[in-house]
Amino acid sequence: MNLDDYGKIIIYQFGKVGSETLHHTFKHYSKAEVQHTHDFNDLIELKTTKPVLIINVVRNLFDRNISAMFQNLWNTSNIDKGKNGYVREGYFLQNQPLLEDFRKGGDIEKVSDFFRKVNTEILLKSIFNRWYSDFNKYTETDIFETPFNKNEKFKIIPGCNKTILVLRFEDIKQWENILSNIFNQKISLKSKNITSERPIHVFQEKFKKYYKYSEKEIKMIKNIDFIKHFYTQDEINNKIKKYKL
Repeated sequence: MNLDDYGKIIIYQFGKVGSETLHHTFKHYSKAEVQHTHDFNDLIELKTTKPVLIINVVRNLFDRNISAMFQNLWNTSNIDKGKNGYVREGYFLQNQPLLEDFRKGGDIEKVSDFFRKVNTEILLKSIFNRWYSDFNKYTETDIFETPFNKNEKFKIIPGCNKTILVLRFEDIKQWENILSNIFNQKISLKSKNITSERPIHVFQEKFKKYYKYSEKEIKMIKNIDFIKHFYTQDEINNKIKKYKL
């Protein structure tokens, strides 16, 4: 694949999967217009004289949803409901009283109760069990039609006017090699939006050691389509072992 062949590059995925890093990276290496979005309603027109490259990243929801909560406890910029019927995830995960409590030292039990409720009643129930249905609809493709090569650690879905590249967040340390091989040029990641560089990271790591997923949460995550498609049973079991009650 040649980056010069594409008129637009769209980083389209849910949050906390390294997408800001990809956005920053491809703006550095491509002359094409590069867009980053979590909501297809925000996309510019896909029509272009050159094909469009859509880059999508998946991440296991055990780690990812916790990371998203702390992103939104710290960052108050995503508290609006969004537009066109789309409700931003940050609207549900933002909690000002919890934020103030955290800044005073944090009550991990309150944060745990808040997260479990939002996770079971909103994130897993009504957002992530349909996220890729919307992705398939808006991109006019079927991301699950062919298997994901867990050895190569990427998936390319070709099309007449667009190509979709799928990566896994868990393989981020190999992204430079993967992308360099795909595009036949040396690509170095330009890191952006790194949680470990923020003060909230300390409390997030403490929470990850404290929080245990309920059987209900585990069952919901295991039944989500992209978890079953992009992860082996051993990979899923290792996450369950890490967080299980």
